[in-house]
Amino acid sequence: MLIAFALIYAASIWATVVTVRDAHVSVGLKATWTMALLLLPPFGLLAWTVASVASHRPGHAAHI
Repeated sequence: MLIAFALIYAASIWATVVTVRDAHVSVGLKATWTMALLLLPPFGLLAWTVASVASHRPGHAAHI
């Protein structure tokens, strides 16, 4: 159980770094994702993954 939590938290930290370095995300959204990913790692990581997949769908590409 502890190993699973450590892996989820490590992935959450990686997702936080990716979000903060993304030039296409507003400052408020960066702060929101950072708080969600660091305070609630499993739920924040799941929400970040879903949002990332949804934003990269062909019809929803905002940064093209």
